[in-house]
Amino acid sequence: MRSFRAILSFAVAPCPLSASGPNTTKAHNIISESEIFHRRKPFPGTCRVLREEGKGSASPARPMDRGGGLAARRCLLLVFSVFLRGVVILQPAESLKVTMESRMVAVLDIDVMIPCEISEYSTPELKITNIAVEWYWKASSKEVENIVYTIVSGVPTSYRNGARMDESELKKGNAALFLPQIQISEEGIYRCSVTVTPVSDEGTTVLELIAQPSIKLSPRTVELENGKEKTLSCTVNKFYPLSIEVHWEKKSEHGNNEVVPADDICTGVPVKNGDGTFNVTSKLGLQPSLQDNGNVYSCVVGHKSFSIRQAFNATLIVTEPPPNFIWLAVILVLLLLGMIPVILYIKYFKKIQPGKFSAIKNKELKHLEETLVVFLLQGFRPKRLEIVFFLKLPSWNEKQEIYSWNTMTASNPEHGEDTPLIITGKGEESSDLVMKLKTMFTFDPTLQVKQRRTFDVSCSVNIVPDVKLLKEFELTLEVRHEAFPDCLSTETISFKVIECTPKVSKFECEPPVPECGKIITLSCLVEDFCPRECGICWLRGNNEPLDATSNTEKPQLDPVSNLYCKKSRVSFIPQPEDHAVDFIVQINHCQKVIRHSYPLLLKGYPKVTDITCEPNDPKYGTKLSLTCKVTDFFLSDIKIKWLDGGIEISEGVDTEKPVEGSNGCLKLSSKLQLIPTALDHNKFITFSVTYGDLKKPIVRDVYLKLPVHRPEMSEIKKTPMQNSESISLETVISNFAPCNIRVTWYEEWEKISEDNPRNIQIGENKLGYFVSKLQVSPKGRDSKETIRCEVFHQATQDFKEKSFVWESKEDCCDSLDRMLTSPVSQNHVGPLINSKLTSEEPVQPMKIECVTSNPKAGEKVTLRCFVPGIRAEDANVSWFKGVYPVDDKIENANCGDGSGFISDVVITTEKDKKKYEIRCEVYVDANYEILEENFYLEL
Repeated sequence: MRSFRAILSFAVAPCPLSASGPNTTKAHNIISESEIFHRRKPFPGTCRVLREEGKGSASPARPMDRGGGLAARRCLLLVFSVFLRGVVILQPAESLKVTMESRMVAVLDIDVMIPCEISEYSTPELKITNIAVEWYWKASSKEVENIVYTIVSGVPTSYRNGARMDESELKKGNAALFLPQIQISEEGIYRCSVTVTPVSDEGTTVLELIAQPSIKLSPRTVELENGKEKTLSCTVNKFYPLSIEVHWEKKSEHGNNEVVPADDICTGVPVKNGDGTFNVTSKLGLQPSLQDNGNVYSCVVGHKSFSIRQAFNATLIVTEPPPNFIWLAVILVLLLLGMIPVILYIKYFKKIQPGKFSAIKNKELKHLEETLVVFLLQGFRPKRLEIVFFLKLPSWNEKQEIYSWNTMTASNPEHGEDTPLIITGKGEESSDLVMKLKTMFTFDPTLQVKQRRTFDVSCSVNIVPDVKLLKEFELTLEVRHEAFPDCLSTETISFKVIECTPKVSKFECEPPVPECGKIITLSCLVEDFCPRECGICWLRGNNEPLDATSNTEKPQLDPVSNLYCKKSRVSFIPQPEDHAVDFIVQINHCQKVIRHSYPLLLKGYPKVTDITCEPNDPKYGTKLSLTCKVTDFFLSDIKIKWLDGGIEISEGVDTEKPVEGSNGCLKLSSKLQLIPTALDHNKFITFSVTYGDLKKPIVRDVYLKLPVHRPEMSEIKKTPMQNSESISLETVISNFAPCNIRVTWYEEWEKISEDNPRNIQIGENKLGYFVSKLQVSPKGRDSKETIRCEVFHQATQDFKEKSFVWESKEDCCDSLDRMLTSPVSQNHVGPLINSKLTSEEPVQPMKIECVTSNPKAGEKVTLRCFVPGIRAEDANVSWFKGVYPVDDKIENANCGDGSGFISDVVITTEKDKKKYEIRCEVYVDANYEILEENFYLEL
């Protein structure tokens, strides 16, 4: 009974904050009643804090948790351990040992795995529910510990972005902690505390970070004349820790190495970068003689990140000055004596304007992120110079002065001292807004004396913008100096502060496989946003508010990224109509709306994949297969449809019967095959699934992304109308897609006909084909009158135009009479005799022949037509393949004996077609005759 009371008392006794380590753990095994009595008084900030925290609502876990929260967790773990110890009081004592490396070295921005091995336990594997692992970190120079990661009874909690442990490895005794992209601010002592009921142990390791520097030596080859001076510069960038060794060595041609004297070396003070690394520059002054020719100067850098010192070499080449002629020297001396006053004035007394330069890489600033802008004013004279910075917001009418400085108030630069920061207030007190804005800017000017009494000013401006106050602004620098015209020069830079748009992590669903009629919870993490104000709501479908219980946490600030994050959850009971519906989380941030969707797929209801196209880039006239799969359904009574604009497609559909899959559910696949034409451009094909008690079918759409083709026009052809004095003008519009064209006929510039044809035909190549005709009367027309046909293709915004020019009135009437009375018809086949030929000349027929020997299907074939008695320039030749004009190149050439001309055309044949009807039409300009010959091409 006494042992039971001792255990019970210890279970409710408070535990000190500082209790840790192996000795403390061993002290928990044997505690007398008197010790329990004396330890019943609670320590400040221990279990009493736990009880007080239990009164309120639970707050979200915070990084770097300290104080009462940490003590509360330790007490809870200790009570849990002692309680289990009381339960197993009759069992033999367990043992436990935690082993860690005493010191580790990691590389900056690289993932780190800190080992922690658990050993000397009795079971083959550790039971996760009996294990509690806590990882802590503290800086080497501080006493305060920060919690990094915990896993208690299989429940992990991360207090550092990306920190994690492998539970499967933890069962084997591996409690290693993974930290991605380690930063310098995370360097220090890491403690791993392990409790395996009923014993515990801990270990520590010191984590040191290194960053290997990049080294640049310039110039690498130094060439100068004897007696001249030059400087070598060795820049070491981005190194950590601070301790670094930089020295110079010289190696002569004789092979002797010696250290360069310190008097010739100027090494600057290391400068700290924003990420905690350092930069340093060392310069070596050279004033060599001819004996130093060929010397090699080395910049030797020693750092903890190098296994050996790194050396970077520069070779010195010393040349002799050009020969000196005495007589030339005398003349030069006389000239110099006369020019000395001028030179002295130019070098030491003439006013020189400051050379301005602003070093800025990005004019887009990030919220609360420090940006450095450097303004350089170089080589000016005289010394007196004043700089004034002004700030202007779009809402302000005038700019406001925020900082001014002048060189005369700086300390004496003659002794090489940098000027201190001197801020001179001018004007009346600024408004509260201006004062707040001023705190975002820090100015640091320095003055340096250069050769020939010239001066340099460098002013560094650190900007830490707050997007709540600054979204867009202009920073203006005014420089006042005597050498400037009007003594004033300005430079203005416009900046924009970028708002950090929220990012949404992957959705989570609990349970992972939702069921109809059972409550589910959807959650997502919204992170990396700023400013803090961010509204979240849940929607069903596109705009339907979700009638459910939602819980959105308050925004938490991440100290590493300086951005906010928060988690949102929604719980509801899904119904059958919720299957395959997108549940949307809508984020309202800085007047922007961001949406992310989660398709809810309920157990037992079909899952429908997206429609896949084969091939991915469909083409006209090429077979296209659309496939959609339906899986994970139970009932065989399922209806599948393919729809085109709401109308069911019956041809080309191949739907499999439902079969059982590996998971015990049914599945099927449906395929639609079609050959796209110009009429299918931009068409939506819908796949519909009707199943069980679903009120609405599940649909998937695919958009036929077919290419756009510009229309082609043939020349305008004139044909007499039978039993009429009118003439038909027609042109063939072909090879276009989609089929939205507008055809307009003009007489000169007057519109006489306009049509948006709907009876578009589809040619053999599955593209649009249309013949536009215009019936006109030639009577009473002026000579050289022009009739135009214009085609506008809406999809390509392309215009095409063909023209037809009338001859004189008499010629038109005569030619019309000849055409109406001529025995040669429009469809004449056979030999023709031109009026130019006499009856004594032998008659030669118009003939087509195939030039290509052994023509084959799918290849190009050359055809030739002989046209007798006509010159090529007096006729227009058109070739047709069936009823479609041939678009390939046509070449016409006159015969050498003057008997006519020859027309050649190259025709592309198809693989699956063996016979073609070819027609050649020749329009004679002189007498308006149309000659025609047919040819049957067999492949």
